[in-house]
Amino acid sequence: SRPNRFPPPPLSRAAATWRYVAALSLTALYVAVLLTDPATSGTYVGAALQLAGVGFALWVIRARRRRPVLVAVTLVAVSLLAPVTASFVAWAYVSLATRRRAREYVPVGLLLVAVQLPSYAEASSVLEVPDAIGVAAAAGFGTMYVLVLLGWGMYVGARRDLVASLQHQVDQVQREQELRVLTAQSEERNRIAREMHDVLAHRISLVSLTAGALAYRTDLSPERMREVAAEIRDHAHSSLTELRAILGSLRDDDAAPPADAADRPQPTLVDVPELVDAHRSLGDRVDFHQSIDHLELLPAVTGRHAYRIVQEALTNARKHAPRTKVTLTLTGSPGAGLEIVAANPASPYWPTPADPGPDDASRLPGSGLGLVGVAERAKALGGTMTAGRDGGRFTLRVRLPW
Repeated sequence: SRPNRFPPPPLSRAAATWRYVAALSLTALYVAVLLTDPATSGTYVGAALQLAGVGFALWVIRARRRRPVLVAVTLVAVSLLAPVTASFVAWAYVSLATRRRAREYVPVGLLLVAVQLPSYAEASSVLEVPDAIGVAAAAGFGTMYVLVLLGWGMYVGARRDLVASLQHQVDQVQREQELRVLTAQSEERNRIAREMHDVLAHRISLVSLTAGALAYRTDLSPERMREVAAEIRDHAHSSLTELRAILGSLRDDDAAPPADAADRPQPTLVDVPELVDAHRSLGDRVDFHQSIDHLELLPAVTGRHAYRIVQEALTNARKHAPRTKVTLTLTGSPGAGLEIVAANPASPYWPTPADPGPDDASRLPGSGLGLVGVAERAKALGGTMTAGRDGGRFTLRVRLPW
């Protein structure tokens, strides 16, 4: 038999109490039998030794889990001098058997049988049976007694092991569930962070670009100034509205979302022409080409991600290569996939802390997360992204499955 894999659980006060009560009750019964025996009736020889043995057994049995073999052997030896401790010997052997280690319970069991042989042999002589039969009967009864204790202990140990194993599995499932929840929360927060970056970077860049133009254009008429200020106000209002919608998902489940968050549809690839027109109205030069067959069959999730990718591409071009012409090409069809290509002349200046480039009011600070977000969106859909300089031009190419 194999040893148990889990340590025994600590006993409750009630479980420990009934064990002590049972051991002492059997001891009291054994004493009563001795006192009613005609051979020992009225004699109290060795009473002090018996009481000392019981007290010693009460003290030693407390260490049965820390030193099971030592406690069992010690109590077997004590039982030779104080037979009233037989119940404590049985308790120690059952506790030892719960460990289910043959190298421990077999030697102690043989020792226990050997110790009991004289008492069984004495009983055989009283019954006046032949010596051979008496010895065999004594060995048989002793072996049966030890086997009963061994079976009881092994059953208790196996049951403890089963309960501990089930509890371990439950704990492991709970830990895995908690890990899945934490992973899902992390992924959702990353998604929200990407959405916030994509939406706010685009809107704030429009506000910054328009405000920068106002700071340097002194020849604008009052009417045009009012129009530009109205555009800034509209972009700021849209930024706050979209920010409330995104932050609403970070609130508690019982928090009320914005009133128009559920009714406002998310932009898709169909809205790209409107996005391009918005950039053109701000002075960006965008050469837009679209050749997509059966656009209505494009999955909604792919359309949303594609729109955000185009939005990020135009925003990056405005940040890092202002006043350059951006060539935006969208091609695709069902089965062939969707391809987004945004290319523009690479700016000779790439802003760094050591070399911020020329003083340009329209240049916007970069967060460094734009292309990372594009790559994550492409990867989430099973697509690919490549970006870099190629012959004096910076090209962003994204392929999405369709």
